[in-house]
Amino acid sequence: YALDRGLREHSANNTEMWGSPKTTEVPVELPTQAEGAPKSHAAITQNFARAVLYDEPLLAPGEDGLNAVELINGILLSGHTGETVAVPVDRARYDALIADLQATSRAKTRVVEQRVTDPTFA
Repeated sequence: YALDRGLREHSANNTEMWGSPKTTEVPVELPTQAEGAPKSHAAITQNFARAVLYDEPLLAPGEDGLNAVELINGILLSGHTGETVAVPVDRARYDALIADLQATSRAKTRVVEQRVTDPTFA
């Protein structure tokens, strides 16, 4: 899906508790899945349980997850600095960015406080 307006703009101007930006579906062709590859998070979870119980090899070892987090950290740092960054990221620069984002964040002022259950979980 493509957003009709940017998340930053939506977040700054949204007044609804559970408001979501408008989207347009964009078809994407994906390669076919390799035979025997897990098809869902449920399959990965089942594999994890079998690895614990029966010492089966993991399909998605923890290192893969750590690599994904490091990639995301690089995307955040690059997006905020406008610079190309190396992975693994410079930890001091990344920690400074997070500290700056925390120090400069502020509560939304346009949202009226409400106690409403998220409709996707109701």
